[in-house]
Amino acid sequence: MAAHDLRNPLSTIKGYLDLFLTKALGDLTEDQREVLHDMNRTSDIMLGLIDDLLDVTAIETGNLQLERRPTKIDELLTGIQTSFRVLAHAKSIEIKLDLPITLPVLHIDQSRIKQVLTNLITNAVKYSFNRTIILLSARVFEKEVWISVRDQGQGIPVKEMKNLFKDFSRTSVQPTGGEKSIGLGLAITRRIVEAHGGIIWVDSEIGKGSTFTFSLPR
Repeated sequence: MAAHDLRNPLSTIKGYLDLFLTKALGDLTEDQREVLHDMNRTSDIMLGLIDDLLDVTAIETGNLQLERRPTKIDELLTGIQTSFRVLAHAKSIEIKLDLPITLPVLHIDQSRIKQVLTNLITNAVKYSFNRTIILLSARVFEKEVWISVRDQGQGIPVKEMKNLFKDFSRTSVQPTGGEKSIGLGLAITRRIVEAHGGIIWVDSEIGKGSTFTFSLPR
């Protein structure tokens, strides 16, 4: 209830910020525009946190509804790669795609699987060094498809990996750009994958990076 009550006024603030930034309410000085951009970015972060809390609540109460429909996985992954180029470019990170010649059509909730990939790629960018590569790939098996996000980041200590997918879990690894998190993204990701009948896991080595992989039934 608190999260819902917080979301509405914050959405209103975002709406007014958009009016200013699109010059619908008049021209801005450069200093004013810079301040408003900072406010807008902060509001986006707050909305993301609130949405995470609402997602956890929906999942825990059994109210997560999947809207499955036939989805071309190659098109989904190509779209994700394109949409994250700007975010990755800020740290001179390149996002590459490695897909087989053919990928099956899967019956999934597109928006929720996009949410899974958004969490994984955002984390990969967050914990990677500048001028590295993130690889988004897929492998096809008889009964399932594996989708992986591999980075060249710092890696995760073995003793901390068992807690990665728990609520509010954080590791000792620090974001390379000072980004913030409350530790719900991977917990939500796990639940969404499991709701689709799949599983998610991680392989990691300190100093060499991490690979997060999840399966989706065919």
